[in-house]
Amino acid sequence: MGTIEFKEDRPIDNRDSLVGDGNYWNGNDLNFYDGKFRLYSSGKKDVVVADTVAEEGGEAHYAIVRKDGITKLFVNGQLEDKATTTWNANFVISEIGGGVQDGGLGGTISDLKIYNEFLTNKEVAAAAEASLGSSAAGGSSGNVQADTGSSDDTADDNSSDDSGGNSSDDSGSNSNSSSSVDLSDAVFTMLGQTEFSGTNSIVSVAPSGDLRVDEATISMFFEADNVSGTKSLLSKDATGYSGGDHLRARIENGELIVRFQNEDGDDIDISAGNVSANKEYHLGITFGDWGARVFLDGELVGFDKEFDMDWLDNIQYLHVGGDGSAQSSGSKTATNPFDGTISDLIIFDDQYGATKLNEIIDAA
Repeated sequence: MGTIEFKEDRPIDNRDSLVGDGNYWNGNDLNFYDGKFRLYSSGKKDVVVADTVAEEGGEAHYAIVRKDGITKLFVNGQLEDKATTTWNANFVISEIGGGVQDGGLGGTISDLKIYNEFLTNKEVAAAAEASLGSSAAGGSSGNVQADTGSSDDTADDNSSDDSGGNSSDDSGSNSNSSSSVDLSDAVFTMLGQTEFSGTNSIVSVAPSGDLRVDEATISMFFEADNVSGTKSLLSKDATGYSGGDHLRARIENGELIVRFQNEDGDDIDISAGNVSANKEYHLGITFGDWGARVFLDGELVGFDKEFDMDWLDNIQYLHVGGDGSAQSSGSKTATNPFDGTISDLIIFDDQYGATKLNEIIDAA
């Protein structure tokens, strides 16, 4: 289940998908054929279809539940379709905002939740009410509290030197705090904890205009079960140049490395040092006017203040827990899966510094 806010002046059709996997002949997704939310399966075609037509520029909460093979579909917490025959196939999710058709969602997803248990009608209605209420308040709900506090804490909060500008009490530890984080600048959120193990667990997010930004801050927590070999945390990358402005974060035999590439194809690797298995870390990656920067647990550990890159023309999939660097441009395939958990991934369209990152850590 999840809430979608559709873009203005863009027709809504089966290219618009909440989640999905595969292709038309061998796949499944939750898309909007003729603007109506549906569960599509290549083996059964339309399993359930909504009555309500989604509106351009509108916002709504959508949910699918299944029990004993019978599937139900909800829009804004209201039951709109219930299958009369059973469908017991596995529903595979490898993409958020993408599905069996080329293209991708023209809108923003918030409060995406996937359960391995059945929810009642009342529970779905309560989730819809909570999600639409949080969206109306100006941000996605979840483990990070949304607030309308000041957003002027960009990278200049530590620009006086290149040490990260951390004060003695700015340790970046994960402690309880009354600090809150404004999610109004977030262009992507994947809140809560996601377990990764194998290529089937990689989350691939289709390219969208929301991620075409000229500066960004990527904030995420991770805990690896295994740090040997190559384990990818995140990538928006493809083989070779492929338009440039690529990004990739991975663990290589215990060393955490972030690779930045600019529009000319020049790249740099910034090391955050060694990390251990079975220990949680916070990773912050930023690019913009203050160059390329990497933070670990709220402290600046590496930077290149002259490096200039953006995502304005980056058309690659965002792979969470996977690596697209060996794939052709625009591919939704990824390798080198992460082994462990990734939590509270947030991407902002501002370049933040140590103070703001530590607020995010404290609010988690």
